[in-house]
Amino acid sequence: MIKDTKGKLKRFVLQFSPEHLDPSNWFSTDSVFLRIFQLTLFSTFFHISELNTFFLKHIFELNTKHWMVILRCNYSIALAFPAVRQFYEYMTNPRIKNLGIYSWVFVILSMLELFVLWKHGNQVLQDFTFYMLLGWLCVQAVFCSLFIGITIYVKNKKFQHIKKKA
Repeated sequence: MIKDTKGKLKRFVLQFSPEHLDPSNWFSTDSVFLRIFQLTLFSTFFHISELNTFFLKHIFELNTKHWMVILRCNYSIALAFPAVRQFYEYMTNPRIKNLGIYSWVFVILSMLELFVLWKHGNQVLQDFTFYMLLGWLCVQAVFCSLFIGITIYVKNKKFQHIKKKA
């Protein structure tokens, strides 16, 4: 039985934390090109989700302090934690063959928001041409792939250097 308030508060907070933290290795050396594709896809979906927040506020002219904006941001954050973990497990664990439900819900909600923006934002965003948007998406994909590829290359080079010493 926990008697003091500090102990009860600590016990309450620990109810929502994992029992133990596993180390994460995002840079697996199995297939560099597959890992670049996976991390690019991962970062693209999170960029889409972040851009949806700002475009939703702009198109529907919501105040930053509006309760729906705050609720949507909190919901996205709460959904992102298990979605990232499931995506990480899917990428690194060869025994897992399917993406987790939280990751699918995150992807579906991001795409649903994107379609709502597409439908209601036509008059606001009609100055942008499709080719301009496609160009920006291609530039983002190229830069994300380039930076992830460089990071994996440098990490593998360090790993091989350490292996040679041992």
